[in-house]
Amino acid sequence: MQERRAVNESGLSQFFGRVYGVMGGGMVVTAAVTYLLGYVFRQQYFNFIASNTIVFYVMTFMPIIFVILGSTGRSMAHASSVGILPATSC
Repeated sequence: MQERRAVNESGLSQFFGRVYGVMGGGMVVTAAVTYLLGYVFRQQYFNFIASNTIVFYVMTFMPIIFVILGSTGRSMAHASSVGILPATSC
């Protein structure tokens, strides 16, 4: 039988503090990019999307794919394996 080990509360607290710090930083970056694209560079952003048809279609249909996958409980890996999304190579 395995022994139970005591959880180090301070280590766990530090770990989750770092995780929440990184998540908060990501939210700040997302908010800054959204603000810049939505207010400061609005015209350039719209011109970029209008001039690139692939970017336009990806941005148009990606939310629909996310909704379909979210409602079925499937992952993005499954979507690329069945051909809904193209497989990416590193």
